[in-house]
Amino acid sequence: MILRRAVPNSIKIALGLALAACGSAATTDDISNLHDADAAVTSEASSSSADVDVDVAVEARPAPVDGGTCVDCFVLYDLHWGMDGGNAPYVDTSRLAPCHSYTRQRSGSGRVDAGAAMCMAQVAGCPAGTITDIDDLMGDPDVTRSLQAHLLYGGDPRPVDGQVFRFGVGNDYVDVGSPCGVGAAGCVDAPASVAQLVELLREIDRVELAAEPCKSVFGAQ
Repeated sequence: MILRRAVPNSIKIALGLALAACGSAATTDDISNLHDADAAVTSEASSSSADVDVDVAVEARPAPVDGGTCVDCFVLYDLHWGMDGGNAPYVDTSRLAPCHSYTRQRSGSGRVDAGAAMCMAQVAGCPAGTITDIDDLMGDPDVTRSLQAHLLYGGDPRPVDGQVFRFGVGNDYVDVGSPCGVGAAGCVDAPASVAQLVELLREIDRVELAAEPCKSVFGAQ
């Protein structure tokens, strides 16, 4: 669409002088005619402005993945996870902090001095959906309730030196053991959101421990 604009007086005067310089007879009548033409154009534009649609080109944002918004910065402090129990000689703990900071730390269990070890890496941000998925799951009501109540899901093999997977935020935590067997009394399997979060955190460990710098510190897992 072409939008007509009135010609400024300064341009009309310059046009008249240019015509005179080229040998044309630019009289006051010619300039007056330009004024009249300009008035007509201005009047036309003014009277039709209500019917004119102006298309404005706006840079489109990329479509969100799977219809949602990609979260590129994890803002929750002290999300940590690892195995609990088992009378192990050392304890490995993973942590995720803003925005993509991943830390893996090994410390002695107290029974044996295994020595300290640590590595730091960056979890992939957008367009990868890892941070988005964790952010969504941490806001899930079942996850929130389980953390606050320090719930145990599944079987607990710790009395016989087994281990459960524990994730927590601050002093709150959830323990997830082996799946409940058929007819297991008092055993409750983890809700879907809790199970998904456990698998996602384990996957982060698998990815980061298979790459540098964590691979050199802890070896391939």
